[in-house]
Amino acid sequence: MSKLQEILSSLRMSGKPTKTTQKTTETPNNIKSWEVRNITNAKGEILIYGDIEEYRYLENDVTAFTFAQDLRDLGNVSDIDIRINSAGGSVYAGQAIYAQLKAHPATINVYIDGIAASISSFIAMAGDHIYASRSSQVMIHNPAVLAFGEVSDLEKSIDMLNKVKDSIIAAYMDKTGHSYEVLSAMMDEETWMTGQEAVETGFADSLNDEIQIVASASGKNLVVNGIEHNLSKYSTKPDITEVNNAQFQKQLQDNLAVENKNSEKEEPSLKSLDELKNQYPDLYKEAFNAGAASENSRMKAIDELPFKGHEDLVNKTKYETKNSAGDLSIEILKVQNAAGATYLQNREEDATQANEVPGDSTPQNNGSLSEDEERKTKATNLAEIMNKKRGGK
Repeated sequence: MSKLQEILSSLRMSGKPTKTTQKTTETPNNIKSWEVRNITNAKGEILIYGDIEEYRYLENDVTAFTFAQDLRDLGNVSDIDIRINSAGGSVYAGQAIYAQLKAHPATINVYIDGIAASISSFIAMAGDHIYASRSSQVMIHNPAVLAFGEVSDLEKSIDMLNKVKDSIIAAYMDKTGHSYEVLSAMMDEETWMTGQEAVETGFADSLNDEIQIVASASGKNLVVNGIEHNLSKYSTKPDITEVNNAQFQKQLQDNLAVENKNSEKEEPSLKSLDELKNQYPDLYKEAFNAGAASENSRMKAIDELPFKGHEDLVNKTKYETKNSAGDLSIEILKVQNAAGATYLQNREEDATQANEVPGDSTPQNNGSLSEDEERKTKATNLAEIMNKKRGGK
């Protein structure tokens, strides 16, 4: 079981609720990989729909420097929507963007419109509230670097990567509440999460079913909302099938509405067997036949027991206690054990009394007593012993 599965299992058992919001959001019709705009005087929107790089190699690349300029150009806004559909990129550029968002006085609302993978999932943690679509994907993994040189150079690279990982985990811990060890293991596994799983594990705050997503996979590339992501640098890929999210969500909401309507119906209460028989005759007949078959099997098992001489206990079990043949066997064994113990005790008492009978004394008449007289003498002696035990003289 993966760390993600362990977390989901424990959270579902604890009953952690999944929030679903229908917050209305606006996505530009002509989506670009990198776009910043003012929706109103008080609200700005930033799209991170491309790779995050230290330098701007392509027009659509997102850099920390460009981000800082455009963030400042939004002016004195009180709310900023950050919309993410990015497979990640440069760790240092992403950390700088994260720091800028955390330092900004505006309320930061993050919308995961498609993929928030690698360092872009780290940027998402800067949000005061994170919304995820059910069809979105969040991925966390260990930072990586190309290194060359001597052993000491490689050791420095390893030390640097460990420190970078620590800083990333710190942001994940603040948002999710999970321990360092749990998050580190998830990063080791390169963990992909659906929007639902992201909410359940604390990487997002609630689901937003109004976020529209269309995704398709082609080889090592994943196309989400028209943005192509190259996933060849990752060891795993998300499980996304080609789906029109708008149609999927409509069907989902229709199904939920039907389920809610059915759950609100009052279940009929049956107060007697007659009501069950009248309202559900087939069910009553099935239950009756099953009960009769069970009772016949019980009676047959009792009759086949190899115990004799316990008719009273057998009849009581059949018609009063209604216990099973196994229970009856235990009761009979108890009775037999008790009877055996009493029998042994009586034999011991008889043996003790017999040992107390004195032996024949030497005849005073030089052995001239007849056999009848000897028997009378033994009987008299035994009678005297019994009288003494009974309290006689």
